[in-house]
Amino acid sequence: EVPRLKTLKAARPKQTDSAALMQWRDDIYEAVQNRLKDEPVAHWDTLLPAHGIWCGVVNDYAAEGVDSVAGRYPFEAFRTTYDRVASGGTWVVEDAAGNTEIAPAERDFFLSRQVVAWVDVPLVKAGRLLAILCVVQTQPHTWGSREIDLVEQTAERLWAAVARARAEAGLRESEERLRIALEAGRMGTYRLDLATGEQQWSDGQYEIFGLTRGVDAPSRELFLSLVHPDDHHRIAFTAEDIRTPGTYLDSEFRIIRPDGELRWIIAHALAVFGPDGRPAELIGVAIHRLFAGRI
Repeated sequence: EVPRLKTLKAARPKQTDSAALMQWRDDIYEAVQNRLKDEPVAHWDTLLPAHGIWCGVVNDYAAEGVDSVAGRYPFEAFRTTYDRVASGGTWVVEDAAGNTEIAPAERDFFLSRQVVAWVDVPLVKAGRLLAILCVVQTQPHTWGSREIDLVEQTAERLWAAVARARAEAGLRESEERLRIALEAGRMGTYRLDLATGEQQWSDGQYEIFGLTRGVDAPSRELFLSLVHPDDHHRIAFTAEDIRTPGTYLDSEFRIIRPDGELRWIIAHALAVFGPDGRPAELIGVAIHRLFAGRI
């Protein structure tokens, strides 16, 4: 794949003491986090326009007085970078002008944009190059081992932050899809702690039963008060009914909502067992059948 590169350009502190270098690392991390909080820090993509292959620096953080290099460029402008870090090793350049490893045209491209010295830290997973964090100097610079270590530490923190953000975004997306599916199916979900009796209801569960979150606290007593008196036997279960892990409890019953509407409900619950081998909770779904009347 052809990458979109994210570049970080930051001024190195004049001091060489540990405190200053640590602050420099934290400043880099904070700058990237603030700038890219709504977008992955390193995103690789393939751009295939009508003529040729391109790559782009999606955006960057530049110290005051340093021009941004964000933009779209021919992929060959980053060919050496891509080849050099694709295996996962950190690439350190102290002076691009005298570095013969870089192709002349590529070297001229970097120098024209004040990219003179840099540390590139790649993220490679399963043999695939996913991202690069690049810290750039606008003048030749001899990178010390402590500086390189700090850039690598910063990269590790950023990759971890990106992974968490993507996982959270994926979870939110999954939850939203589930919410839409449940709403479309006229379904609600619930959880019952068998030891404490505590219940947790989804918004759909509240809607089905005609209750209000924050006003009506879900409980066994409240639930039973809404079940039609003639159907209580349909929802009765004992410990004998859930002796085996993975046991499902299925029932069909009527409820009378506070507004007087009669609804038929189909409920499916799964018994979840705790570490002690005893049933710990019921997790289930309630489905509103499309048959209604009024009492």
